[in-house]
Amino acid sequence: MDPSLTDKYLSPFVYWGQTSDQISLKIDLMNVKCPLIDLKENSLQFFGSGIGAKGLNEYAFLIHFYTDVNPTESFYKHNDRHIEFVIKKRCNVLWPRLLSSVVRPQWIKVDFDRIQPEEESDPDVNSADKEFDELIPNQQNSYRNFGQKDFGRRKKSMNKGFKVEDFKKTYLFLYNLFQFVGFVYVFLIITI
Repeated sequence: MDPSLTDKYLSPFVYWGQTSDQISLKIDLMNVKCPLIDLKENSLQFFGSGIGAKGLNEYAFLIHFYTDVNPTESFYKHNDRHIEFVIKKRCNVLWPRLLSSVVRPQWIKVDFDRIQPEEESDPDVNSADKEFDELIPNQQNSYRNFGQKDFGRRKKSMNKGFKVEDFKKTYLFLYNLFQFVGFVYVFLIITI
């Protein structure tokens, strides 16, 4: 595919994330029929017809990677919802950006679920995450019992000799009684 053809077609949304050894790309196109994919050491070229942000159209793009990748160890999965790439890096380093150019096109988005920040490679951070995960199950039981606690509301109302629930029931009964008497009075005046 000619690189100049990418200017003539729409570009689909491409979500990217990375770890130290691979790049993951997700092309957000549904029902792509016979996509043309050309993965080289420094670029990825795509052309396909599918349903994207602008409806059923032909979509194309050309990405020049920040550094070289290993196309022989890379692969992609194609299903009805999207096309997903796992691209192996030549050097196991986190990239500051996906593209070789500093300017990022609007259709390339960061997939925060698949990106590994630099701090996560530290063993101290991983041990802190494990401690936090161990703490969470103990906290969940206390949150379940949170709604059952009364925090002293019932104790104060019992000291006064009545409950808040009893007051609400009495108020609603008297309100409905006055409404009933008022409607009966208006009905009798109109009929007489």
